Amino acid sequence: MKSGKSVCIAISCYNQEKYIGQCIEHLLAQQLESNIQVKILICDDASTDRTKEIIVDVIEKKDLNGNWHIEDHSNRQNMGMPKNTKRIIRLLMDSGADYGCILEGDDYWISPFWLKKHMEPLDEEHGISMSNNYLLLYNQESNCFAVRQYPVKVQESKYILPEMQAEDNYTGNFSSNLYRISSLNEIPQSFLEQPYVDDWFVNLLMAMHGKVASIKEPISVYRIHPEGVWNGNQNVSEEGQEENTISQRIRFIHQHYPGKYIAELAAFSEHWAKIPMRGKIYYDIGTGFKEEQSLAVYIMFENKSHFTVDADLSILPKRVKALRYDPEEGYACDMWGMQAILDGIEIEMTAENGIEKNDRIVFDTKDPIFILQVPRKQMKRMGSFHVEGDIEFK
Repeated sequence: MKSGKSVCIAISCYNQEKYIGQCIEHLLAQQLESNIQVKILICDDASTDRTKEIIVDVIEKKDLNGNWHIEDHSNRQNMGMPKNTKRIIRLLMDSGADYGCILEGDDYWISPFWLKKHMEPLDEEHGISMSNNYLLLYNQESNCFAVRQYPVKVQESKYILPEMQAEDNYTGNFSSNLYRISSLNEIPQSFLEQPYVDDWFVNLLMAMHGKVASIKEPISVYRIHPEGVWNGNQNVSEEGQEENTISQRIRFIHQHYPGKYIAELAAFSEHWAKIPMRGKIYYDIGTGFKEEQSLAVYIMFENKSHFTVDADLSILPKRVKALRYDPEEGYACDMWGMQAILDGIEIEMTAENGIEKNDRIVFDTKDPIFILQVPRKQMKRMGSFHVEGDIEFK
């Protein structure tokens, strides 16, 4: 490529002959400065329809100048969306470009200045790892457009903060983001070993490695249709998976960024995967267990059922009379292999509202409770608290 800024755009597509023409037309309509070099990577996942043919036809009909470069990286055999997405991310990371993005074949940019608007904040501030724009949602079946609604905290912030992204996917889909390639390469490379790598996960990691500039304009269209890759179910547990991939990705984040945004990640897990992570330790100071006398603690799953909880009880009042542990609220569950350790000493846990059955504690209530049998002497000076065991939600 010539001197000047360079952008690598990977077209991710599979059997999207109905939509791919519009996607490519709008991409090639981008108005760029003369020193901007654009490399398009065609990453078709072995479509069985005319998707690939349409891409080539549209490009060949355009009188593109020497600033545009086309490379075909299509698969000969279908890999499936998760593997193909990871392959595309690797291509971006190795592209040598300044900036990169993934444009999904059923989406399109409605502004001819999409690239310009995204590149401006990245050019102006090196601490920005990526840029993001508001989404215009298009329902294919009802033929209706609507701007995605964002909470006030997102509307009023110049940046999508990591705690915002941990809570929900406010950065939207891949097609509405432009990445700084050097920042993309700063992410722990093992993230690509996860079974499932999506926009929420990648963009959260990017937010942890720099600022996410928020462009408050709906300049890209996210198409909702029955054949869509996501179709509203991107965060549902995948059939046949041993463990929900959201739990796997949250564990990865916790391992590489311990304790970061755990409350927001717990909210994301419960909302999208229906897997609660938030529990509470109640402490009685002589007036009984009360909601205002509780400490939030968070489950971290090591696999589909085994979990750990770690908390610092030194912050509790000195006059605690009794302790109670509520693993979660809102779900009946079975638990087994439970073990509690306080300052290196194992303490007994008594299930207050569960029934022992076949080596399990069965909770038919949606508020399982354990009473922690802490010796009085140990209660006077408490520090590190650890719980682990297995849980299965009903």
